[in-house]
Amino acid sequence: MKRFIKLILIICAAAVVLAAGAGLLTRQVLIRQIRTLLGADSVHIASCSFWQPGRVRISGIEIKRTGIRISVDQVNAQYSLLSLVTLTIPAVTVSNAAVAVSAPLNKLGGLPLLQTKKTARPRFKVKKVHLRSCRFNSASADLRCEAEVSAGVALDSRTVTMLQVRIPRLDRGELHLRDVFLKADTSGPGEFAATEISFGNLRLSAIRGNPALKGRELVCTSLAAAFLSGRLTGRLLVSLAIPPVYSLTLKAFQLDLTTFVNEFKLAEKMHLSGMLEGSCILNGRLLNFNLLEGGFVAAEPGGVLIIRDRRLLQTIADSAHQPVEVIAGSFQDYRYDTAVLRLNTVDDQLILTMRMNGAQGKRELTAVLHDFKTKGGR
Repeated sequence: MKRFIKLILIICAAAVVLAAGAGLLTRQVLIRQIRTLLGADSVHIASCSFWQPGRVRISGIEIKRTGIRISVDQVNAQYSLLSLVTLTIPAVTVSNAAVAVSAPLNKLGGLPLLQTKKTARPRFKVKKVHLRSCRFNSASADLRCEAEVSAGVALDSRTVTMLQVRIPRLDRGELHLRDVFLKADTSGPGEFAATEISFGNLRLSAIRGNPALKGRELVCTSLAAAFLSGRLTGRLLVSLAIPPVYSLTLKAFQLDLTTFVNEFKLAEKMHLSGMLEGSCILNGRLLNFNLLEGGFVAAEPGGVLIIRDRRLLQTIADSAHQPVEVIAGSFQDYRYDTAVLRLNTVDDQLILTMRMNGAQGKRELTAVLHDFKTKGGR
């Protein structure tokens, strides 16, 4: 993203100087600037024109490098005599830009375009950037994505004034997004909807929310989703940095433990019934998360726990220093009245601890899902 912004700055600075008649940067010089910045194999610009007073238009930009192609239909820049003196461009509009990645055997971060050396900052400063229908399509080894973005960005204050994102599909490892749409500005609640967001065996559907832009943050309130045959409500806060950092707070209602067992493909190992209510928090950066913590309660009438898997029973027996036959009997048809479930992440593991209380006594069960952050748990 930083290099894309720098590319736009160079294009606009060159166009303003050209339109003002200074003649310091011709189209060929501009091509060399872009080639140097991105290390591109080829750069083509159809035209640079002064189309009305205070306006510069650059059309038909095509940039190619191994695995990546960038095209921009038009870049329009505003300028004035004062802006030329102060080396400031008041506003830039980028229309119909497209970034296409085709590298099925390479990871996105390993492509040459994203490993170029540092270059000097452009002398011109841009105050505002408007993106209109800018598309991103990735077919790399680690990311399959189709997205379209329109945005208004005030670079001088580093704030976003308008944002519209449409993601028909995104697949990155165990993370999958389907039919995501977000529209937000500074005037009030916008629209957020997604057909499905899943990570490993965790799947949310029918997602809705009311997003709004506040300074350098995107705040989504009245968030709601279907999950484990129950529902979630909450609030999402995203810091619009590079990369973005987010914090998600959720409350859960009527989560079905039988659905949980089925979703995680544990039905052959155990039977577990009951309804959970509680809350959790999720913090992360870009498409990765750093922290997942939560606490849930199963109130009366409780439910039933039956453990069938011999290896799991043996693990519990070894931890409790008791014969496996005793443990198997205690989990044969255990009926609990109340239970408390806690979950948290440690390194790349998700740890779930469930403490139950019933007429047959107390029971405690701990499950560890390995490779949870990278592969969704196993």
